[in-house]
Amino acid sequence: MRVSILDIQAPPDLPEVVAVAEHAGYHRYWVSEHHTPLQSASPTVATAIAAGVSDRLRVGMGGVLLRLHAPMRVAADIALLRAFFPGRIDLGIAGAPGGPDAAVHFGGIADDADYRGRIAELIRLVTTPNAAPCSAFGDAAPLELWLCGASADSARLAGELGMSYAYHHHLARPAAEPRAGIGAAYRDAFRPGAAGAAPYFAIAGFGAVGGDAAEARQRWLAYRSTADRARPQSEPSFSGSPAGAAAQIEALVASYGADEILIDCFAGKLDDRLDGLRRLADSLGLAAVTQRADDGGA
Repeated sequence: MRVSILDIQAPPDLPEVVAVAEHAGYHRYWVSEHHTPLQSASPTVATAIAAGVSDRLRVGMGGVLLRLHAPMRVAADIALLRAFFPGRIDLGIAGAPGGPDAAVHFGGIADDADYRGRIAELIRLVTTPNAAPCSAFGDAAPLELWLCGASADSARLAGELGMSYAYHHHLARPAAEPRAGIGAAYRDAFRPGAAGAAPYFAIAGFGAVGGDAAEARQRWLAYRSTADRARPQSEPSFSGSPAGAAAQIEALVASYGADEILIDCFAGKLDDRLDGLRRLADSLGLAAVTQRADDGGA
């Protein structure tokens, strides 16, 4: 099971979180696009910083809000990143509108039809040789193209376009759809194409890890009580001791039939957040998995 990090928290903490992600054995580190005073709305810039302070970690966006951005702008940024960090850059896009001021600041929000058209155009730009600026310095490794969403509709869209799919479990309405149905909707709709040859399905969820269940709960509540921070669902996707949280994560992945999970540990203090990520990685054996992969094993 691959375990990665999806970071929606304070951008100045990025270097410390990336260092833990790389050394503890997480597979990839993604940043998001959020338009709030305490979050980053520049995922390509944050991805460049993350790539620059790491050596082997896959880094990327989960995801760029393509209803707000021109496909060529995104493609040009990705081509430049791939020229500097070959084999390590992921491109994820999402369909959220970006907040109440986005229509003013970005010149409008693409409707559903235009959004799908923008995705198709972006796929063309990043998979066609020399279609985007800087792409002549191309990366030999294929670009991982992801659609991020929180519904069966977005799962089917990802499949129809041949993209990998990241289901944001923490954003989905409770009991909106059966867990097994999300993966089935995606895989049933999947059509191989320029964006990908085979389906790949990840889920994302946030939680807290402490020395025991009580400490984990305290860390979760300390984060939730901090004013103006982005609020995940009312209850964590996982919470408890390292072993307990690891077991919950494994059960969550199994319930969705997912290939990978993206997580983060919430806490009121950065040191507690990093402690949770380290302990969770140890309980899941992530460093050992990474070492086997580096040695050419399964």
